[in-house]
Amino acid sequence: MKTVVTSMLLFKIVWLSVVFSAIWGKTWIGVAAVAAFIAWETGYRGRRYLLAPVLAVGVIGYFVDHLYVFGGILSYPVDSLLPVPPWMALLWMNFALILDTGLAGLKKRPLLAAVLGAIGGPLAYSAGVGFGLIELHAAPLVAYAAIAVTWALGLPALLASTRYWGVPELPVRRTAD
Repeated sequence: MKTVVTSMLLFKIVWLSVVFSAIWGKTWIGVAAVAAFIAWETGYRGRRYLLAPVLAVGVIGYFVDHLYVFGGILSYPVDSLLPVPPWMALLWMNFALILDTGLAGLKKRPLLAAVLGAIGGPLAYSAGVGFGLIELHAAPLVAYAAIAVTWALGLPALLASTRYWGVPELPVRRTAD
C-alpha cells in the first residue's frame, strides 16, 4: 500500500512539474522531474524492467496526440517546431510509471478501467485547455468524446500490456505442512 501511495503522489508531483514547466517555458524542469521519477522507480526501487515500457508508452502516447492534432481536434499553442510539444511525451512516460502500481487494481477490471479512462482522459486534456496549453478545434463535445473513446480503449489495453513488461513473478509463499 505504501508503494502505491508513494507512486501516485510522485505521479501527481511530476505531472504538475511537467505542466507548469511547459507554462513557464522551462521544459527542462519537467524533463528533470520525469527523469527523477524514472530513476526512483527503476533504480532505487529496482524495477529496471520498466525502462523500455515507459519509453514505449511515451512514444505511443505522443503518436496518439499527433492523431488528435492531424484530425483537427486540438492543437498546442506553444512555441514548438513540432505539432505536438515534446513535453506531452513526458506526461505519457509519467503515466506509464503508475500502470503497474497505482492503477494495478484495474488490470482485472477492464470495464471499470474503460469507464475511468473515458472520464479521466478528457479531464486531463480539459486541464490542459484551462492552463492554455491546448486549444480545441472541434466542438468541445466532439473533441472530448474523441478523447474519451481513445482513453476508454487505451487504458485497458495499456493495463493489459503490463503483463508483458517482464514484471518479476512474486515468490509463492509456502505453508508448513
